[in-house]
Amino acid sequence: MTADQKWRGAAAICINQMGQLLMVLQGKPDEDKTWSVPSGEKQGDETFAQCCIREVKEETGYKVQIMTELFCKERENYEVRYFLAQVIGGMAQSQDPDELIYDVQWTSLQDLSTKKLTYPEDQEVLNAYLNRPLLQSKHLYLRECLQQDWKSIHSYACDPQVSRYQSWDPQTEVESQAYVAQIIADAAAQLRNRYALAIIENETHQCIGVGELSIRDRMNRVGEVAYVVHPDYWGKGYATEAAEQLIIFGFLQHKLHRIYATCDHKGSERVMQKLGMK
Repeated sequence: MTADQKWRGAAAICINQMGQLLMVLQGKPDEDKTWSVPSGEKQGDETFAQCCIREVKEETGYKVQIMTELFCKERENYEVRYFLAQVIGGMAQSQDPDELIYDVQWTSLQDLSTKKLTYPEDQEVLNAYLNRPLLQSKHLYLRECLQQDWKSIHSYACDPQVSRYQSWDPQTEVESQAYVAQIIADAAAQLRNRYALAIIENETHQCIGVGELSIRDRMNRVGEVAYVVHPDYWGKGYATEAAEQLIIFGFLQHKLHRIYATCDHKGSERVMQKLGMK
């Protein structure tokens, strides 16, 4: 095979503020339909980045801008360059001239594992990008909870000095596992009202707590924030950082009008005061 015969194209990894990946259901009429990120072949003299932007528009209806090139998947007969892209306009509506696109979806990490992929070798890298931070600050980041987080969460949820300030008693391992399973189930709800996110320390990437934004009243745009941090990290400002990111997320992403929190000890009261809550 000569260089001129080699198939060259681009693919877009596009993740929204909800931590969901843009995917398309595609395939020829006589084939089983499978899922992939928007992708396609270069045309004429366009660059790989220009190809990526065009393919996303044609396959999904969204207008994107390229953030960065991520990696290149190359074999003897093809070369595909993957780009991190951000939606800046448009709406979900396939305009594929080849008429090979059957659905456009934003897909969560949990849903990705249930989909039959066109390119199964992409599963690991897509998982990695879906696990990237949803919210980030100086010392920590917040991401979607994973089932394996239960051990880190249990390390403080079983501690009486933590539970004394909560509505629950010290948790058993089974209860901590069930708690995380419920978080994951709530994250997959069609109309999501609960954003319970793992609080991850930047340097160690250790889960040190959970921060929550709950939408209590959509009509009046009211939300509530809550947080629990491992006692080893008390007094370091981490609860303040996590709560601040959740409040910003609520106001900017969900257009909330009012966000409140409750507390029953001085530490949480100081966090709220630092954030300007009254």
